[in-house]
Amino acid sequence: MNTMKRKDRILIGMTLIVLIILGYKSFVLDPVDTEDPKDEAVVVRMQGILDERHSNILYKTGILKFRITDVKVEDENDFTGRYRKYLIGILPFGDSYFSSDEQ
Repeated sequence: MNTMKRKDRILIGMTLIVLIILGYKSFVLDPVDTEDPKDEAVVVRMQGILDERHSNILYKTGILKFRITDVKVEDENDFTGRYRKYLIGILPFGDSYFSSDEQ
């Protein structure tokens, strides 16, 4: 007695495919890719600042996460960046911007 109809199985399959594509995008394509060591140092510094800023229970448990998606470095003390917030690490729900002036 299979109670699932063909349309139901197709919709579930399509949902799984979309989640796999979204996961690939979130984990592989979104994070910032730095080749310059100076940029990498700024990304590490920005990560530390954002970790302090987002230290509530939702981030500590992993329900909400963030990833740095873009960094523009003028010099070591003058930079801007963008980071994206994720629900359960996969579903993006907001972009935020960060500047070295905000420290």
